[in-house]
Amino acid sequence: MKKNSAFSLLFLFFCLISCVQNDRGSSENRELRYLPQGSDFVFRADSARKFNRALYGNNQAFRLETGDVPEFGFYSSAMLGNLRFALIKGEQKRWLHEAETIEYRYRPGLSIYSIQDPILGQGNLEIHALARYDNEGSLFRFEFGRPDPELQLIAVMAEPAENVLAATAIWAPIPTTLLN
Repeated sequence: MKKNSAFSLLFLFFCLISCVQNDRGSSENRELRYLPQGSDFVFRADSARKFNRALYGNNQAFRLETGDVPEFGFYSSAMLGNLRFALIKGEQKRWLHEAETIEYRYRPGLSIYSIQDPILGQGNLEIHALARYDNEGSLFRFEFGRPDPELQLIAVMAEPAENVLAATAIWAPIPTTLLN
């Protein structure tokens, strides 16, 4: 009987603390960040606050961390690395996670980014990211709308090496097949 009474008092105590904590912030206007559109949740990345979500391909330990901006983390039982993309055109460069306009769309199992930036001119870029089901890995698809033939796409992968991130840059011109 004493165990049940102690448990009941402890439960009541935590409920009261929760109510007090929730009551403190109830007078603040909260920003609605994600809006439902069909089966998607859509967010326009115009805030300093960024949130991440994991994409799992199967029931293994691997996951692809995606978020409100196109910057990606790879995890298995530990951090495997961080991946960023950039566009270069002549002397201009733009990291995609810092693009002028980013619309993020979360669909179960898939992250979609619609990007507009002056480096793209009148064009746009859409990135699809997902975790693979058949093995531990991820897939990225880049769709350019009216791309400039001078654009180059860069991928930079940083991997943890004894508490230090070691970066590897991959320079890749956008294949002409994407420009048609």
